[in-house]
Amino acid sequence: NRIRKLKKDICRDIELIERSLRQLPEDVLKRSYHYHDKILPLMASIRKNCDELELLTKREYWPMPTYKELMFGVD
Repeated sequence: NRIRKLKKDICRDIELIERSLRQLPEDVLKRSYHYHDKILPLMASIRKNCDELELLTKREYWPMPTYKELMFGVD
């Protein structure tokens, strides 16, 4: 099931980010490379998987504002 796989991948990437944040180097330059090389790719993966999951999930089961609502919603 595609939804189950996306959820599993998102949870895995969140865990990897949390683990990576516990291993931040002290040196500012090394820390910036760590964010660039480790954390940003995981965030991109989460974003991609969430975007796909949003398209597969009925609106009534999606608890957050949709991408469309965030970009074009006007109150």
